[in-house]
Amino acid sequence: MKFKIETNLYDDGKPMFCKRQIEIEPGLTILVGCNGSGKTTLLDQIRTIVRDKEIPYIKYNNLTDGNETSYSMSMAAYFGNFEQMSATFSSSEGENIALSLGRIAEKIGRKIKECEEDHKTQLFIFMDGIDSGLSIDAIEDVKKYLFDTIFQRAKDLDVYLIVSANDYTLTINERCLDVYTGDYKRFASYESYYKFILQSRERKDQRFV
Repeated sequence: MKFKIETNLYDDGKPMFCKRQIEIEPGLTILVGCNGSGKTTLLDQIRTIVRDKEIPYIKYNNLTDGNETSYSMSMAAYFGNFEQMSATFSSSEGENIALSLGRIAEKIGRKIKECEEDHKTQLFIFMDGIDSGLSIDAIEDVKKYLFDTIFQRAKDLDVYLIVSANDYTLTINERCLDVYTGDYKRFASYESYYKFILQSRERKDQRFV
């Protein structure tokens, strides 16, 4: 699917993105770039277009859904889930994110079922900063047990799983979209990913000169 995006959001003559149109295919797409390069901004632009087209979607944002112990505690208290309250209170940041991912997995499962019952053909899943605070093993588990399960469960849907990455582990063997150039790439090694991040940081810094 093709998306027309706004490249110069701040109207300062310094575009955040090179291409006015990007294309995303069904499957897993990893958005890559340094912090502040526009991954979340691009994700939100695509989500807005999908929403306006009334295509089913679901979103997960690490900042609001996976990284605030107080929020997890209050939600657990509201729903009377004392087991979750105890786990959240005693868990590390990464473990709290894992708990939230369990909840989002349930929501995704319900959304897939809803799409099938309504005879929908497409589903977009947006995940922002999903790897923040997770260990390498935990990120591998997310890819194996969450991502793979989504595609196995939603065989009759064109699922667009769009994820922003902050860690090399998430990009391994995956199709990655450079948010600045709009081009796809794969990283053969950590060194190649690290070099890309440094270049992305240089481009970002030039925008503020």
